[in-house]
Amino acid sequence: MALVRRGSRLIAVDGAEYRWRVRPRPTYCQGMGWSALTFAVERVHEADGVPGTVLVVDVGAARPDNWLGRPSMSVLPSTVAAAVRLALAGGWEPERPGRPFLVGPQEWAARGPAADGPAVPGAA
Repeated sequence: MALVRRGSRLIAVDGAEYRWRVRPRPTYCQGMGWSALTFAVERVHEADGVPGTVLVVDVGAARPDNWLGRPSMSVLPSTVAAAVRLALAGGWEPERPGRPFLVGPQEWAARGPAADGPAVPGAA
């Protein structure tokens, strides 16, 4: 599975280039605040063009454009970089094709305070 280039952004993490994307509009469940904000990340493969495993990150908070005004957060480039590092440490192999690799709020909580950023994505 490959990410759509339109609406995606590039980021370099530890010398490797990745493409990340947040859905442009919330799903019904995200709009109601029943499901959390998610974003997807994939490694940019310029040579072979074969997509690898996609990283799907559930941040555990509502989208900023939820319809009920629930507490939310935004996805920042620092959040994406922290998620990529966490996934790589957890066994994500972005070059190999396969099922999406999921990172949820439990993995963020287990990460604990770190020197390279907040324990929870987007937290100050």
